[in-house]
Amino acid sequence: MKDAAGKENDEATLTTAFATARLTYLGDGDVRYKFELVDDTLVSVGTHKDDSDKSGRGAEYSLLEWYGGKLVTACDRTGNVDEVPVENDGKRVRVLLGDGSKNKGLKTEWSTIKDGKLLIGSTGKERTDDDGNVVHKGEMWIKALDEAFAVTDIDWSTQYGALRAAAQCPHGAGYMIHESGRWSDVHKKWLFFPRKLSRQPYDEVIDEAKCCNLMLACDDDFDASKVIAKPALTFLPLRGCSDFLYVPGTNDSHIFVIRTEETIDGEVGTFCSVIDIAGKVLMPEMLFGKQRKFEGCCLIADFMKTKPAY
Repeated sequence: MKDAAGKENDEATLTTAFATARLTYLGDGDVRYKFELVDDTLVSVGTHKDDSDKSGRGAEYSLLEWYGGKLVTACDRTGNVDEVPVENDGKRVRVLLGDGSKNKGLKTEWSTIKDGKLLIGSTGKERTDDDGNVVHKGEMWIKALDEAFAVTDIDWSTQYGALRAAAQCPHGAGYMIHESGRWSDVHKKWLFFPRKLSRQPYDEVIDEAKCCNLMLACDDDFDASKVIAKPALTFLPLRGCSDFLYVPGTNDSHIFVIRTEETIDGEVGTFCSVIDIAGKVLMPEMLFGKQRKFEGCCLIADFMKTKPAY
């Protein structure tokens, strides 16, 4: 799903982009996979009045997950959790910032399935003011949803803190921003590709060029001393990971990665590649979304069987 919103007509309809593609295994060799874009379509998903934040922004979908027989996404402006295709005729499911006590949507950024639950996470960073003072820690909570889409709020400050400690960017001396994270039932480990990493206090201007190429793996206990950190893909300060998935049939050893790039002059693009868990490139990174910022990916074979006309 693309993280973008626009007015389609005078009724201020929100739109987003939904792309389908095919990843083919080519066998052993220098290049083991081939990526082919099948379709890239703008989809109407709601109205500014009903489905946006106070600034009129909405449908900025940042994750994609097949869960409970539904293709699920979530908006990082409103916290709305939607089923694809978005029809807005069912019960509204919304995840809220922090412990859920305030009526403010979570900035949803990543998702995974663990122990039968859909987990939705945010940036993992404290929100600070211009002087570096902490305003709130609401984005350091995750949400666990069951198949009835009942929501449980979980404080993940310790888990995010362990990842930051391993990368030597604790609060006050730096920060880390997440847009992707997945649990592997095969390896019994968490894997993260942080989008941004800084060993300086947050500054909105220089933050634009703080993307990183770091891969982090850890056990479920998040022991900072046991976090495995290694580089993955080429370091480009304006290009960071937006999502990834384990390639089926590889025992979670091959990883399809999407990275998005935003330049200072407003150009955006989405790139994809395949690597293994050691960081070896199995398919070189390629541009597949020019002026598109796709922020979520998942295997949709089951979805296409149930909704082939979408």
